[in-house]
Amino acid sequence: MKRINLLPPGERERASRQQGMTYALLGLVALVLALGAIYLVFNRQVATKQDQVSELQTQVGQVNQQVASLQWAAKLQSQRVAMMTAAKQIYDARVDWSTIAEEVSLLVPDNVWLTELSAQVPATMLAGSAIGQTGAGGSSGTDVTFTGSALSMKDVAVFMTRLGLMPQLESPTLVNASEATSGTSTSTTASGTSSTAGTSVVNFQITAALRPFLVHPPYAVTATSTTAGGAQ
Repeated sequence: MKRINLLPPGERERASRQQGMTYALLGLVALVLALGAIYLVFNRQVATKQDQVSELQTQVGQVNQQVASLQWAAKLQSQRVAMMTAAKQIYDARVDWSTIAEEVSLLVPDNVWLTELSAQVPATMLAGSAIGQTGAGGSSGTDVTFTGSALSMKDVAVFMTRLGLMPQLESPTLVNASEATSGTSTSTTASGTSSTAGTSVVNFQITAALRPFLVHPPYAVTATSTTAGGAQ
């Protein structure tokens, strides 16, 4: 059945305008409600984030308090590292006399025997010395002194050559060498008594310098060693 609008034309236009305003008002209300809902959602999210930030700040404060309470451990660790570094420097800059004496005993030729071995650390190799500063002197070259005898000058030369091969020593120098004759020996046999002339030997004295350290020792210590005897 066909609908017939019996309102006058003016009333029809007015009703149409009112209906449009109603729809616009309803749309505006819906938009306001949607914006309010969005605001509430974002406001809740912001509040949640603020709570998380506050919790993290509380945790950071607690961690900072723990770190502050452990400052003594950090200081102790720093001291330990410094002590280990100093100990390594001392170890690297020590003079290993036992190794030097052992190597010398292996290098002495068969026809050479030592009567005295004296050694000392020069001032520039002592810990706390002024190495690198103006006026700091070097080694005198007589840090180690070998005194002994040999059957010939050739044996003395061989001994000096071997000393020059030692990594701990440098610049071996012959201070003096003189020939001497040992006393006569007497023996008694069935045919009678016989005497034998003394044997000619060379008495010598050799000096050498200690090779400088690659690492300078950090603390002032004294290291002096003297050995006397008949090493061969």
